[in-house]
Amino acid sequence: MSETPKRHIVAAYDQELDTLRRTITEMAGMVELQLEEAARSLLERDPELADEVIAADKKVDACEHDINDQSVRILALRQPMANDLRLIFAAIKIAQNLERIGDYAKNVAKRGKILMNADPLAHVSGVRALAARAREVVRLAVDSFVEGDAEKARQAWLMDETVDALHSSLFEGTIGAIEAASDPARPSVHLLFISKNLERVGDLATNMAETVHFMVTGREIEGERPKADLSTGQALETSSRT
Repeated sequence: MSETPKRHIVAAYDQELDTLRRTITEMAGMVELQLEEAARSLLERDPELADEVIAADKKVDACEHDINDQSVRILALRQPMANDLRLIFAAIKIAQNLERIGDYAKNVAKRGKILMNADPLAHVSGVRALAARAREVVRLAVDSFVEGDAEKARQAWLMDETVDALHSSLFEGTIGAIEAASDPARPSVHLLFISKNLERVGDLATNMAETVHFMVTGREIEGERPKADLSTGQALETSSRT
């Protein structure tokens, strides 16, 4: 084979990997927007915006299928080795995590619509900071994948502790309001679920960071994952497939 066809094959292969990275970025952008708008629909009591978040989940699912198809095609036709093989498997795992994050955003929007029919709760404003921080961890984890940056992946891994702390604060404040009878229990339970869903977003972003770190270095991140979830709401751990 002459040198020119070889260069064409390499260039086409590089383009396929770039397209895979770009599709991951596009999917992450969809999911970040879902998270932002799910929180905003609750805080602004906007049911139409909540419906848009719920409807957007189908596009996120379709994007995951696209990433899987791209990955299978590269594996079948290019037979990648070493670093490229890790990148492709990382892309598949990250797409799975992003799809689950989209499910959690959809759940936040659904429960937010229920809360819109009740009087505002004392601690509902805490959703703003919690959702924003969860989005930051997602964005940093995805950036670390696109850039192949193990240090950024570690930073995202460490940031999850702040998501836990914000969740714990919202959780304990809501429980306190229920106990003091200043907020009704039924809508407050929906707020607790919303808080837990957003905390799980941070966990999934941390999973992505761990995947990226292994992709880049071939090693797991050393040490115990930092946690600051002091809530006692383990019963709130539910499936995202609702």
